[in-house]
Amino acid sequence: MVVAPLLAVALWAPPAAEPPPENAPAAPQQRATGDEKTGDEKTWRSLFDGKTLTGWEVTKFGGEGDVAVVDGAIRLPFGNNLTGVTVSQEVAKTLPTTDYVIELEAKRVTGTDFFCGLTVPVWSPAEKQPSHATLILGGWGGGLVGLSSIDRFDASENETTTYHAFENGRWYKVRLEVTKAGVRALLDGEELFAANIEDRIVSTRSEMNLSKPLGVASYATTAAIRGVRLRPLTEAEVKAVNAACEPFNALGGEPPVNEFGEKN
Repeated sequence: MVVAPLLAVALWAPPAAEPPPENAPAAPQQRATGDEKTGDEKTWRSLFDGKTLTGWEVTKFGGEGDVAVVDGAIRLPFGNNLTGVTVSQEVAKTLPTTDYVIELEAKRVTGTDFFCGLTVPVWSPAEKQPSHATLILGGWGGGLVGLSSIDRFDASENETTTYHAFENGRWYKVRLEVTKAGVRALLDGEELFAANIEDRIVSTRSEMNLSKPLGVASYATTAAIRGVRLRPLTEAEVKAVNAACEPFNALGGEPPVNEFGEKN
């Protein structure tokens, strides 16, 4: 018979764990690593490592300040007049031309003009070819917001023109959603504009051509950027952006004149 050994095992078995008392705090969960991220987070591509200018080149505007990485951000010092960085040729070859979203954080350190001139790839529907455009934050004296250019009307002259009170020293989260039919900009989660670009010419002002295909610049202002990343838009997101970007209807008044003397 095996009663004795079984009895011994029973006598020496460790006591069963008592259930935790009511209202006991939950056991801490292990923080997920980057590889464990799922869904949306896995599709983001970081363009700045927070330590070096790897993947970026200082834009040769002429008169630019000495760009450096300071406290985990790319510092764009006061220049005469533009200072900026543009992605390297290796990175440029891998960029999407449409149907993507790009995010970054930007702040004006000192100065009174635009601290974020974000130039990105955009489709130009009227020309049926890839092009570029620039999101301006804080231009023309410090508060202007808009997209340069639509039908060759810049950020101060088209339907994207708005004004915002920007605080020096404060980080702002910038998000730009780009499709073949629309460009939507958000600041700290709030929509700045949603521009319909169907049948429009989309381009950059000549001053920003050196920022192509993707770059960030400041004008007579010290600025900083960090957290630059992008990803493709899902099919559902493309539809949502297009739905948000309704055609602009002028409400009367004299149309503005662009740099070529053309009326909008």
